[in-house]
Amino acid sequence: MKKLIVVRHGEDGAFGALSQNGFEQIQALAKKLNEIVNGLSVFVFTSPTLRTKETAKIISKTLNTEYKVEECLEHEEDFADSLKLVRSRVEDVVILVTHLEYTEWFPSYFAKENMGIYLKSYGIDKGRAWIVDCENKTIELL
Repeated sequence: MKKLIVVRHGEDGAFGALSQNGFEQIQALAKKLNEIVNGLSVFVFTSPTLRTKETAKIISKTLNTEYKVEECLEHEEDFADSLKLVRSRVEDVVILVTHLEYTEWFPSYFAKENMGIYLKSYGIDKGRAWIVDCENKTIELL
């Protein structure tokens, strides 16, 4: 794997769905992601909540790939299971669409467990993403 991307869902509105602003946030993010992963194979995993599934659908459509719903992406106590998911894929880029707690802690956990290094991550705003570059061993906020 060349990159792990951890996305926080877009702004939510009524009944847990994305708001109009949330759709716009994710459409803009998906365009940026498309430039970053251009030509690379990509797979998307998402938490089962409505707002994350809507986020994953927009990203997957833009990147012309599939997404799969995974329960373990909803709770931070499931980091080990999420790491197994990431490691199970052969694509160049794996994208996780999830929640604040994952964006805050999972990139650092992944870097430690998968690359043996410490990369600092923290909670990010809705509609943002962490990009962990496994080849260069860096982390970048998008």
